Amino acid sequence: MTESSFSQHPPVQEQKRKADWRLSSHIEIRLLWVGIFIFVSCIFLIGYADPSVATYVKTVDRKVYRFFKIITGLGNSGIYLIPFGMLCIILRLLSVIPGLQPKKRYVMKVYYSFLFIFSSIAISGVITNIFKFLFGRARPPLLFKDNYYGFAFFEFSSDMLSFPSGHANTIFALATALFFLLPKGWLFYFSGAVLVGASRIFTGNHYPSDVIAGSYLAVLTTLYIKQYFVFKKIDIFVKLRYTVQEEQKKELR
Repeated sequence: MTESSFSQHPPVQEQKRKADWRLSSHIEIRLLWVGIFIFVSCIFLIGYADPSVATYVKTVDRKVYRFFKIITGLGNSGIYLIPFGMLCIILRLLSVIPGLQPKKRYVMKVYYSFLFIFSSIAISGVITNIFKFLFGRARPPLLFKDNYYGFAFFEFSSDMLSFPSGHANTIFALATALFFLLPKGWLFYFSGAVLVGASRIFTGNHYPSDVIAGSYLAVLTTLYIKQYFVFKKIDIFVKLRYTVQEEQKKELR
């Protein structure tokens, strides 16, 4: 096979990489339409449904409230950012230890997988916080305490940071990142994310539109981060069993 013919037929790995990009573009277009739908839905909810839902939530059984109160903490970004951040630092340090050089490729793949999760949660969280300060939406408790419902833009008070939901953003960023890394568990990831998102409504911390907007921002941001990793040719899609076997074969050569 000549060099010219080889250039006309790129390796299978490169073809798969291009396929990943085509799939991402396809998802991106769909997300645009989903985004338009969510935007319209949020306007409807803000204008008509959010106060009614918040009022109904006040009447639910206390057992339901206690259940959601227990799981709502799973949307706290700190319980993910701290351990994943520490793991990234440890793995990065391990990769430069001379005695572990034969395992460097494996260590770096795991490092980039954890970095992908960390980046998805952190970056989507930063974007969400910017929107929180920008919109300055009053949280549901103010509706019942002061009969105040609406937006006061560029607010920094915690009572005025309802839109979008940070907890929903965190848990959906985690679920989406895990979906890209280990897709077989998608039902478990997103079922848990939906429950945590719902908990923000049933505990009276957010309106439905807050949760929907935060969730969408998380999925969209994580998709772009995944595309960035692919663009940089950083392999985050690691099959751990396969990687270990491959490294063992290299050691025997």
